[in-house]
Amino acid sequence: MRSIKFGVSPRILLSGYARFRPLFIPFAAILALGVAFFGNSLWGSEKTFIVDAVVSGATITFNGNHNSWYLGEAVICTPTRRRQRSVSVTSDNEVCDQRAYKVRIDSEKIIQWPDGASVRMRFGETGRLEFFVLDEVSGHAEKTLIVLPHDFFSKNGALSFSGSVIFGRTIKTGAKDILLDGSYKVRESHVVSAMLGKQTYEVASSELTRGDQVRVVDGVSFKTSSLGYGHLSRSLDVEGATRLVFQSSPGDHALEISSFGMKQPAVMKPDWIDSTLASPYVLIVGLFISLVISVLELHSFSRKE
Repeated sequence: MRSIKFGVSPRILLSGYARFRPLFIPFAAILALGVAFFGNSLWGSEKTFIVDAVVSGATITFNGNHNSWYLGEAVICTPTRRRQRSVSVTSDNEVCDQRAYKVRIDSEKIIQWPDGASVRMRFGETGRLEFFVLDEVSGHAEKTLIVLPHDFFSKNGALSFSGSVIFGRTIKTGAKDILLDGSYKVRESHVVSAMLGKQTYEVASSELTRGDQVRVVDGVSFKTSSLGYGHLSRSLDVEGATRLVFQSSPGDHALEISSFGMKQPAVMKPDWIDSTLASPYVLIVGLFISLVISVLELHSFSRKE
């Protein structure tokens, strides 16, 4: 009885390979590119969020012990234990209500913000810049108010810090310490870009909406404010506001946006598709693959001739 053999002849395999050989190189290149970018976006990428906004209020939480601010002449308003009803208000332009605060002037104010301390920045009714101390800091009691003149930034320049930031607060009737205008962008760095000599590239950007509360958070739980570096400086366009810029340290981050009327904040986090589409290397590799295909087609045509 004649035996039947199942399988594929080596000659058939070789002829099939020869037929599809021109497509092997570009297909392998596309596959390798996809695996590299998809895998690297999941495991090897680090994102940096940059928020640039004009605000009339923000909350800063300091990180580390190197946040020292020179404030020049400042009015220090220390809260009293009991409201002094016997003290009369002498002027509507008083920096602090002397019935609730003990007021003194410091002509050369320098404050060292300790690690973990928080301060609320806002502009008062008279246009002065106010820092509301949320924790006991450097001999200043909790809820101490530090008041600076409206032209502080023109005279003293920017104030830099290391820590985390909440831009504005969710707007409501009567709210004044809010985000007025701004934008954000996301830069990404990973192994592929570092190997090719480019440290970062932009993967996403958008405008911010007036009245939203914005902060950069960790990209896993979306609950903890991310650490980074920032600075306060003079706003050239808006009176009673300041320019606040924050840049997160490289890592896994997202942007949390809380809007009036929304039950849950929106979270903005670029995914691997955004990273791949924004990468300049995709275009370069695409052009390379097109060139390879063209060369192979010319080579195949010349052999037929």
